[in-house]
Amino acid sequence: MAYFDVDLGALNDDDQADVLGVPDAQQDWEVDDPRPTIGDIRGHVPAHVLDRMNAVAEPANVALAMGWTFALGADRLATATFRVSPFDQGGFALNQFDAEEDLEVYLDSHLQITPRQVPEPAIGWLGLAALLSAARRLRPRRR
Repeated sequence: MAYFDVDLGALNDDDQADVLGVPDAQQDWEVDDPRPTIGDIRGHVPAHVLDRMNAVAEPANVALAMGWTFALGADRLATATFRVSPFDQGGFALNQFDAEEDLEVYLDSHLQITPRQVPEPAIGWLGLAALLSAARRLRPRRR
């Protein structure tokens, strides 16, 4: 999960936010005011429960959060990447902007689940172990 409280421009309470595109079914997100007396995002992030809502209807202090919910088998590896950029990369993104100062950032994320690679034992080490075992058997015995 990623949480960003980016202050754009001279004032930190005049930003707005948009939700662009359609999120993946496993993708969680939230846009809210980070002040606990106004928004609830700062409680949702540590609990890993984002509400998939943009609660910023008018210029305010804005925070963005994004994460993933998925089941992962023992033979799988998950890699989640999060990117904050001044440019829209396409796809699903959260956009925070200050219209008065013409500043904006985009938060997007991608999840990749791949098979876990189980390393095979090194052939060299197996060969060395076989040679040592053979040498031990061929060594003359002391009486």
